[in-house]
Amino acid sequence: MLGRSAYAPVLVCAVVGAHFFPLALLLRDPRLWLLGVAMCLVALAGLVTGLASAVVPGLVVGVGAGLLLWAYAVWTLATAPRPAG
Repeated sequence: MLGRSAYAPVLVCAVVGAHFFPLALLLRDPRLWLLGVAMCLVALAGLVTGLASAVVPGLVVGVGAGLLLWAYAVWTLATAPRPAG
């Protein structure tokens, strides 16, 4: 990546975040819009942090994206309809 391989996680996070927008429509889950926006903001935070400091962008993106995806999974499981039984 032209000597900028440290920014690969930023690009991956942005693409992953952007793919949640069409998925929100397809799966009819408006919470995926929130997740997509949050993931894109994490990617932006990693980019800005990497450019403005000595912190590796992948650290910001990895921790931020990991926490967001984990929180979304917990939220989805906690609010899932329970089967009658």
